[in-house]
Amino acid sequence: TIEAWIIPAQRTYGANQVIFSKYGNDLSEQSYEFGLNGIGRPYLTVKISGRTLNENTKDPAPVNELYFTITGADEIKLNTAYYLAATIDIQSKVLKINEEKSVNEFTLYGQIYVNGRPSGLGYESPKMYGDISINQTSINANIGRTKPDGLAPNQQYYSGKLSDLRLWKTPLSAVAIKSNYEMVTPVLNGDGLISAWYFSEQQGRTAFDNESDNNALLSNRDLWFLYLENSKLQITINGRIVPIEPVALNLLDGYGKSQITIGNMLNDNGGYNNLLNGRIDELRIWSEVRTLEQIKDNKERILTGR
Repeated sequence: TIEAWIIPAQRTYGANQVIFSKYGNDLSEQSYEFGLNGIGRPYLTVKISGRTLNENTKDPAPVNELYFTITGADEIKLNTAYYLAATIDIQSKVLKINEEKSVNEFTLYGQIYVNGRPSGLGYESPKMYGDISINQTSINANIGRTKPDGLAPNQQYYSGKLSDLRLWKTPLSAVAIKSNYEMVTPVLNGDGLISAWYFSEQQGRTAFDNESDNNALLSNRDLWFLYLENSKLQITINGRIVPIEPVALNLLDGYGKSQITIGNMLNDNGGYNNLLNGRIDELRIWSEVRTLEQIKDNKERILTGR
């Protein structure tokens, strides 16, 4: 599964714009490519290896039968925020040929999601035989382009904003994808999560991988920006991140005045709503996002200095 929040800035009809890829110029170095096609629809192309011509032969299948492209039905409009996800699930079963022979039969299923819902009917491949897997390559994964070892016109750069890019080794369910879109919370140590880039550094040339060590090296220092369209709320109680549920704004009496108040909320009429009944101590407001480790550390000691 690949997930990303995007705001595309321009489109060249007939030319793909690649959001994330592990896809070299040489056929042997091609694994997968995720992006927007020339008419603005999200797509995922994967190359498999190990496919044979049929269940009775070990002869390899031709190259054109090793590539699969799943395309969404929604057109992604320019200058609009979208959450995109693409999943691949290769399933197998044992096919009995005769009393003495059995083979593995594989089917590849793919689905594109836009804003948490399926985009199109999905894809089901023909039955395949052999030792099927996604092709493994030595080419580096790339954010915002493909074929890094190819000529510049073939690298198909993405033009626009990008945030919360995640790569999974497992296909997320439709329920999980819908939840990720609605909650917009960073996934921490997710089961099957390979890498997650949240681009929270906002300086330098390194975008750190929050899940592993696949840090991204940016081409220049001017690529940072604030992606406000998927701002997140994360609540931590006693050093532990807790689940949150969306609440209608009117149930909380709106946002109130811009003036900060403690223990209550100043309403438009100058009165106070939502009074705290209890005690409060060591209230701190930061201008930067604190990590979970920093929050846990602050919980155990009185904060001093800056």
